[in-house]
Amino acid sequence: MILTREILPSPQPIVFKHFGFPVVPPQISEFQFDDTVEKGAYVSLQCNVPVGDLPLQILWTHSSHLNQTDINNSGMRTGKLGPRTTVLIIESVSVHNLGIYTCSAISPAGTANYTAELKEVMGRKVSLHNRGLIFQQQYTLLHLICALTPTFPLPLL
Repeated sequence: MILTREILPSPQPIVFKHFGFPVVPPQISEFQFDDTVEKGAYVSLQCNVPVGDLPLQILWTHSSHLNQTDINNSGMRTGKLGPRTTVLIIESVSVHNLGIYTCSAISPAGTANYTAELKEVMGRKVSLHNRGLIFQQQYTLLHLICALTPTFPLPLL
């Protein structure tokens, strides 16, 4: 999981002056995905900017999508929860959602970015009742092709 912050937290916010008045650049609170996310699961990330001057523009980007419009047209949605918070929603996670997600907070005082990586999507458990087996498919950037050849008559367990 990759977690980065361009403006590091400090005990006191960094203060710049603009026309003699102090200005405070944005700082983004940490967020992250779970280590493994189940395929088809609902996932949301919240980007909070508790420090920094208003007005703020908060944007989400994904490593395979160029801009906010691409994210909103790809089965993901973003929404504003207030002047300092936005949420990214993935309604049904798939391997197409793997990658790095970045929240950017932009204000007249500066810009801050924070990233989290969705690295692994785990398939749902499937039970093969005729054999009593349980397996899990794991999706990464590698695609697997599997075939099952049953033996007849089926042996009794």
